Amino acid sequence: MFSLPQSTSRPTPTFQETLRGLKVQGRVISALVLRDAQTRYGQHKLGFVWLFLEPAFMVLLFILFKVFVRGTDGGTMNDAYFITTGIVPFLLFRQLMQVMAGSITGSLSLLAFPQVRTFDVLMATFIIEFITTLFVFGVMTISI
Repeated sequence: MFSLPQSTSRPTPTFQETLRGLKVQGRVISALVLRDAQTRYGQHKLGFVWLFLEPAFMVLLFILFKVFVRGTDGGTMNDAYFITTGIVPFLLFRQLMQVMAGSITGSLSLLAFPQVRTFDVLMATFIIEFITTLFVFGVMTISI
């Protein structure tokens, strides 16, 4: 008679095991976020200043271009607000894609540890980029 092969899959983890795994993954991601922040902004303060200068220069460039092409008369909305709300999300997406593309190759040595997964590296990169860009967007919006 023909018999079905025995299942070689792992047993379904319990709720407690799932929570324990999520705690470990959370600690790994937070450690990677701290490592990434220290690598980018801890050694040189110019990297942190550049976070504000790049969008400010782009907004200024677009405002100057608008004034040169169309003049100073405009609608009811402030040009700086309008350009800021367009440029900063664009910069977030562009910077996020560039940094996440290189984050795996920059963390290859960490992937040798069994607790560190590719998802953890990508999530840590996303978190640090999103928080810093959101901070810059908030500061630029308030300061205009």
